[in-house]
Amino acid sequence: MDEQLIKKVLATVNAGEPYDDVAPEITAVRNWALDLCRQYNFEYYRTGKADLAMLKTLFAVTPAQLSC
Repeated sequence: MDEQLIKKVLATVNAGEPYDDVAPEITAVRNWALDLCRQYNFEYYRTGKADLAMLKTLFAVTPAQLSC
């Protein structure tokens, strides 16, 4: 996922202003984040271990920002 796109979407969503939540760029980042959360949850339920490193990316997006 493109770092600039993530930052742009986070800024839009966190601005406190209305936004189009089905805009293509917001949908793309949301789907990416949901997929990452699903991978984490699958691994957690499979192994019983929470691997937070799995949620870290090169772009320093935190689990809280991903809403896992």
